[in-house]
Amino acid sequence: MGKTNKINAISASKRLFQILPYKMKVMSGILLFGMIFKAIIETIAMGLIAFFAAALSKPDEIINSTYVIFVKNSFGLEFLSTVKGFVVAFCIIIVIVVALKNLFKAYITLQAGRYNAKVEGFLGESLVSGFLKMPYHWYINQNSADLVYAIEIRKQVGRSFINSVLKLSSDFLLIFIMIMGLLVIQPLVSCLVFFVLGGSGFLIFRTIRTVIDKIAGECNRYEQKINKDCTKAIHGIKDVKIFAKEDTFIKESRNNLLKFARLFGLYKFFELSPSVILETVGFTMLTGAICLMMFGLNASPMDVTGTIALLAVAAWKCLPAMERILTSTAQIRYSLPFISTVLSHLDEIKNTLEKTEARTKEITFTKELVLDSVNYRYPKNGRDALNSININIRMGETIGIIGPSGSGKSTLVDLITGLIEPDKGSILIDDLVLNNENANEWRKKIGYVSQSPFIYDGTLAENVAFGVTPADINRELIKKCCTMAYMDEFLCNLPQGIDTEIGERGIRLSGGQRQRVAIARALYNSPSVMIFDEATSSLDTKSEAEIKKTIYSLREEKTLIIIAHRLTTVEDCDCIFWLDKGQMKCSGPSEKIIPLYQQNKKAGKSGKKNQ
Repeated sequence: MGKTNKINAISASKRLFQILPYKMKVMSGILLFGMIFKAIIETIAMGLIAFFAAALSKPDEIINSTYVIFVKNSFGLEFLSTVKGFVVAFCIIIVIVVALKNLFKAYITLQAGRYNAKVEGFLGESLVSGFLKMPYHWYINQNSADLVYAIEIRKQVGRSFINSVLKLSSDFLLIFIMIMGLLVIQPLVSCLVFFVLGGSGFLIFRTIRTVIDKIAGECNRYEQKINKDCTKAIHGIKDVKIFAKEDTFIKESRNNLLKFARLFGLYKFFELSPSVILETVGFTMLTGAICLMMFGLNASPMDVTGTIALLAVAAWKCLPAMERILTSTAQIRYSLPFISTVLSHLDEIKNTLEKTEARTKEITFTKELVLDSVNYRYPKNGRDALNSININIRMGETIGIIGPSGSGKSTLVDLITGLIEPDKGSILIDDLVLNNENANEWRKKIGYVSQSPFIYDGTLAENVAFGVTPADINRELIKKCCTMAYMDEFLCNLPQGIDTEIGERGIRLSGGQRQRVAIARALYNSPSVMIFDEATSSLDTKSEAEIKKTIYSLREEKTLIIIAHRLTTVEDCDCIFWLDKGQMKCSGPSEKIIPLYQQNKKAGKSGKKNQ
C-alpha cells in the first residue's frame, strides 16, 4: 500500500488541481466565477428585500425621494406616484430578481455536482488503470482489500472534499460581498457583524479542528479494517464454514463496526455543533446592534428600522452561510486522511510507471525460447529464488518442469511469461531479449492454465473469452475452443449452453470442469505457447487423466510447458527439467529424469525415517 502522509487542505487542493486534466481545470475556474456572480446576485436580492422592508415603514418618504422621482420621470412610470403602485412594482422586481437568482443558483449547483462526479470518475479511472499497469512484482507486497478500498474512497475526494471546498468558496464569497455592501451603508454595525461572526467562527474552528483530525484518522483506519475483514471472510467462506469460524469473524467485524460508528457519531456532533453556537451569537449580535444604534449612535427610528431590516436579511443569509462554512471545513478536514491515501497511491503509480513504461515492440516465436544463466531474488528475501538457470525450449516441443514445493517452479513460470524480469542473465525469444518493451506482445502469444483458475460470476462464454465485451465475443470460436478442451459432453448438460451462468469462482462447476474452462480460455486467443502451471495437482486421478489427455492433444499444434508435482502428468514430455532449491538439478528425456526423481524422493523419505 502507498505510504500515507499527513496533508493539509491547501496542499491537497494544489496537488489535486495539478493532476486534473486541462478541461477540468477550466471547469473549476468557470465554477469559481459563477459562484462570485451568484454571491453578487444574492447580495443585490438581500439589499432589495431590506430596502423594501424599510420603505414599508415610511412609504411616502420613499416615493417622494429623488431617486424614485428620477426613475418615474425618465421612464414615464406614473404609477410610482402612489404607494400601492410603488409596492406592486417593487414586489414584481423582487420576485423577478429572486427567481433569476435561484435559477442561476440551481444551475451552479448542477454544474458543481457534475464536476464532483467527473473528478471522482477521473480519479477512479486513474487508480484502476494505474493498478492494472503496475509491474506484477509490485502486487507481491500488496493487499487486494487495500487496493479496492483506495478505489472506493475516491468518493471522499469528490463528494466530501471538492464539494465542501466549492461550498466553502461560495459561502465565503457570499459573506464577503454582503459585508462589503453593509460597510457602504452602515460601517460601524458592519464591523460589529464582521468581528462577531468572524471571531466566533475562528474560535469554533480552532477548538474542534484537532479533534476532527484525530477522529478522521481513526475512521480511515477502521474503514480499512472493516474492508479487510469483509474481504477475508467472503473470499474464504468455504473455510469459514468448514472450521465453524463464523462467530469469530462476526465478532471481529462487529467490534470494528461499532468503534467506527461511535467515532463517526462523534464527528457528526462536532460537524453540526457550530450551528447551535452561531445561531445564539447571531441573535445576540442583532439585539446588540439595535441597542448600539438607538443608545450609542442616537439614530432615528427610520435609520434603525432600515438598518435592522438589512441586518436581519443579512443574518438570514450570513448565519446559515457561516454554519455551512464551518460544516464544510469539518468535512474537508475529515476527508484529508482519505485524500492522502488516494494521492499516495497515485504518486506511487506515477513514480513506478515512469521507470517501467516503455514503447511496445513486436516479438516473434518461430525457433526457440532460451533462459541463459537466469537469477531471480524476490525483494526483501535473503536468497535467490532461482540461480543460474539454463533452459532451451524449441518451438513445438513439450517440456515438463518438476521439483518439490519451494523449488522455484512458479517463479520460473513468472519469468517465462515476462511478469517479472531476471536480476541476472537473460531470456531470449528467437534471439531477442525479453524485456519490458516487448513483454506485453510476448504474453499475447501465451495461453496460461493455473492450478486455481480465476472464474468470475458470468456466463461460460464470458469466462472463456476473458476480457472481451459480450457484444464482441466470437461464439463460433468459443464452441471450437470448448471442443478442443473436450467440453462437448459438459456443454450438453448446461441448460443454456455457453450462455449458462457458472457462478463466482466457478462454484457451480467441478474441479475438472473449471480446468477445462481455463484451457478453453487459454486457447481462445490462439496462442503459440501453452503453459500448464500445476493444472492437475488439485484433481482426482480420473479428472487428472482426462485433463492430461486434453493437454497432450495440443502437442502437435502448440509449444507446451507443463509444471507438475505428479510425475504421471509429465511422463510423456519430450524433455524434463528438475528444479531443486532454485537450481537446475538435471534435465533430459522423461525416461531418464523420472526414475532419478523417484529415487531421490524415496531416499529423502528414508533419511527422515532414520533420523
